[in-house]
Order: sequence, then C-alpha cells, then structure tokens
Amino acid sequence: MSRTPYMASLQVVRPTSGGKQLRDLRTRKNIRLNGYDYSRTGRYFITICVKAGHEMFGTIVDGNMQLSEYGRSAEHNLVELAAHIKGIRIDKYVIMPNHVHMILIVDSDVGTRYIASAENDSALKSKQTVSRAIQQYKASVTRDSKIGGLWQPRFHDHIIRDESEYRKIWHYIDKNPPHWQEDYYYMENRTKV
Repeated sequence: MSRTPYMASLQVVRPTSGGKQLRDLRTRKNIRLNGYDYSRTGRYFITICVKAGHEMFGTIVDGNMQLSEYGRSAEHNLVELAAHIKGIRIDKYVIMPNHVHMILIVDSDVGTRYIASAENDSALKSKQTVSRAIQQYKASVTRDSKIGGLWQPRFHDHIIRDESEYRKIWHYIDKNPPHWQEDYYYMENRTKV
C-alpha cells in the first residue's frame, strides 16, 4: 500500500500466530516539504503550540502580551537558542498565550559542527536542522517549567521564499498580540471551527 502525502493516518491490522489480531499504532503523516533539506541556509516561519491550547505563557492585556513565569521561560530559552546552536538565529518572535511564532534563520555554512565519536576520535559532521533546533528549544522550556507534555508533538513551518513574504510574516508576528481575539489559536475561535 503506498502512502500519499495527504493521508492523515494508516492503520494496519495483522494476524498473530495465535489467530488474534494486533493493531499497529497509527503512523503520522510527514508534514515537512518532501525532499527539502531543512539544514540548508534559509528563513523559516515557525509556530509551536502548547498541548491542548492551554494558555500557559500569559495573557493579552490592552493588546500587549503579559508573560507569565512560563512565558518568561519560553522567551528566555528562545533568546538563548542561538547561543547554543551555531548557525541558528531568531530574527523575530512573539510569545503568545498558547503558542510561539518565530522567524528562524539557518546559515548552513556556520551551522555545521563537529562531534567527536565515542568509538574513535574522528569527527562526525552534524548539520543543525530546523527540527533539531525546535526539539532543543522545546526540551529546554519543558525542563525549566517542569511540566511534562507541555508541547504538541510537532510544529508548523513555512519556508520563507522571498522578501515580500518575509515582510508579511514579520508584520504578522509584530501585530499578533493586538489581534489575539481574531487569532486561530485563541481558544474561543478554535471551538467555533
């Protein structure tokens, strides 16, 4: 059976030796652009959501984001991300009550680091990918907040292809807090969908 990129999940039933059937876990569809190298130089619009839309990071008051303790941790770890991963830079971001938007820039020429192998002293080339940066960010916020299962398992990404698109996304991030009640991630809007 071939999988299509639009297939949400696949459930396979297979018999066991005892005649009973086992159900394989659902497989997730790949939401990344097929064949695209996410370690290459580029600009990426990233959205990371809190699990179940819980508004953990603060509240919007008069169009401004008021960060909670968890929100301050999310911001601190985002700002520190570039210090821990060579070749990664956060160009613009906003911490919202239940999600984070950012423009992440990858410079693949700088983003290559060398890790010594445990078996021998030769160096292994390891590119920093967008997924690896987001994984590290989520882990650091989770560790600081001491809340397991804080994040949804994945994140949304959009490859920014030109300057016009970049400016639109930058403006969207900048104006996100004043438009919170119109935002898709605003809980009352999500229940209407």
